[in-house]
Amino acid sequence: MAQMALAHATLVVATELTAQRQSVEALREAVTDRDGFASADHLRNINEWVERIAKS
Repeated sequence: MAQMALAHATLVVATELTAQRQSVEALREAVTDRDGFASADHLRNINEWVERIAKS
């Protein structure tokens, strides 16, 4: 009986980990554009452009 309970618990944990992995992948896709750049990359580039303009 204990082995059955352990097997069931293991399956539940595996199912939850799969759901979490899918959520992380969905988030990664949501914040990445077609070229593979994340929103933080774009903000960093904008910051550099503004800095260069300000120094000109």
